Amino acid sequence: MKLENNYGILIQGPVYPVTVSIIKHFCNLYGSNSVIVSTWKDSEPCFLEAINTLTENLVLNTLPEFPGKANRNAQIASTISGIKKAKEIGMEYLAKIRSDLLIEDKYFMQKCHSLLETYSDGQYKDFKLRKRLIVPNIYTRKYLFYHPSDWFMFGHIDDLYTYWDLPMDLRKLNFTIRGLAEDASKTACFPEIYFCKEFCKKIGWNTTDTFEDSLSLFKNIFIVFDHQFFRFNFAKGPILEKYYGSMECYEVLNFSYWLGLYHDLIDLREEAYEFKQKNYISDILIST
Repeated sequence: MKLENNYGILIQGPVYPVTVSIIKHFCNLYGSNSVIVSTWKDSEPCFLEAINTLTENLVLNTLPEFPGKANRNAQIASTISGIKKAKEIGMEYLAKIRSDLLIEDKYFMQKCHSLLETYSDGQYKDFKLRKRLIVPNIYTRKYLFYHPSDWFMFGHIDDLYTYWDLPMDLRKLNFTIRGLAEDASKTACFPEIYFCKEFCKKIGWNTTDTFEDSLSLFKNIFIVFDHQFFRFNFAKGPILEKYYGSMECYEVLNFSYWLGLYHDLIDLREEAYEFKQKNYISDILIST
């Protein structure tokens, strides 16, 4: 099944043994011209040779001198260079996918575009965005503010460029403490929060580090879908919607909850009040 010329798939990140198979899957599904791979110059030569036989759209990057905690700066570098390649080719809509994630649903690109057309209302237009940004529920945190997943993102290429054209995070976050979940937002210690809050600065969304404001952002800027919709297959193991045992602050924001936000079925103030009563605890990364 070939995609229209203005649709593309960006596979970004390190090249693992399974990555070549993932690239082949997407090339077979949508055509090699639709697939961009953005990885590192020092990747295993045999993997790079294999990728070159599958797609001409291979972007090789120099790993940042300071990759950042959880490789956040490396992700910024490989993602934005891949998006620039997509713009150069003339792609208008793009799916950004991590290099160890297989999406089995062969119609996921068409379904993403359908989601954009179906849920077209929202304040995103007031912030000069072309469309909403689509992210999966997995690692989109409900109680950690401004924490959309970075595993997958689909949208208009101009919006993805705005989201990922970010300054590097040069903080040395090398110590972990326990604190209130909202403190994780204030310090932007997790990569996803750092990315999102920097994006908010660019579009003029004045974050207040509150649960209500975070929910409002998801309501107006994003679409959150359940990863089962598109049959995500994570090469490193089963996808866990909750991890770190019973820490409730890591609960994901799913499609059903997002739909309630979209249709104004959820009272943001009431949700914020209930959140305050729970005093969720989170790991927080700080500099030493």
